[in-house]
Amino acid sequence: MSVNKSAGKLVSISIANLGLAIKLENLAYFNDLELMYRDYLAQPPLQLLITVLLAESIYEHSAQSTEVVFNDTSIVFLSRIYQGLVDFDRGDGLIVISSAHPIQAIDYLVRILYAVMGFRAGGILFHAAGIVHLGKAHIFFGHSGSGKSTVARISGADIVLNDDLVLLMPEGDDWMVHSTPFWNNTQVRPTANHAPLTCLYYLVKDQHSYLEEVSPALALTDMISCVPVIAGSPVFLNPLLKRCSNLLATIPAYHLHFAPDTSFWKVIDQNL
Repeated sequence: MSVNKSAGKLVSISIANLGLAIKLENLAYFNDLELMYRDYLAQPPLQLLITVLLAESIYEHSAQSTEVVFNDTSIVFLSRIYQGLVDFDRGDGLIVISSAHPIQAIDYLVRILYAVMGFRAGGILFHAAGIVHLGKAHIFFGHSGSGKSTVARISGADIVLNDDLVLLMPEGDDWMVHSTPFWNNTQVRPTANHAPLTCLYYLVKDQHSYLEEVSPALALTDMISCVPVIAGSPVFLNPLLKRCSNLLATIPAYHLHFAPDTSFWKVIDQNL
């Protein structure tokens, strides 16, 4: 495999005080990557340093593009787009990317790495919209098309942490919701911020807004279904079930039936 190499340069990112540096051997994409993560750029200390090499042979992204093998301390990437090893205990890794869209491919790699870094630090990367309302973070989640972006767009008076991926991290007896830089042009641009978690809402589109109480088992099933990367690995599944159960023991969860207007906030406020 032919690889483009030159003097490396670092793009250092921090999410929830978890530092990741991407060392680019091909500098053609350095400015684009810094622009993408501009609100999350940070200086060391770092938990992980990844060297990324870009191959001359390129492929379009597909469902098989991110085949990975997890163990307790590392990830092995085994696909035609991603090849390499990341060792989390050692704090480094080398990934060769063969993609027609290098920036998007690097961003997807960063998402995978933060899913594992966050989990190893006691947290959960969660596929959800996080919105700070009256100083508290509310999490809205559900299957694709359930309304996460809609909820974010119509909550203009509040702080949108992200409408796709947030990082939940324990802080003492509480949980903190941290924004992430992962988004695209169809979504609300995230705000680099964080706030204490107050409630979880599984979204159900309806004609009017109301909260429906759910059993602990259903709340756990709902939550696990929206945890990317980690939920798909047998290595992490049992610890993930325990972690989500512990979170749900202290944070209330509901099914939020909502119409596409701001009436759901009135329902939520009345429940607080």
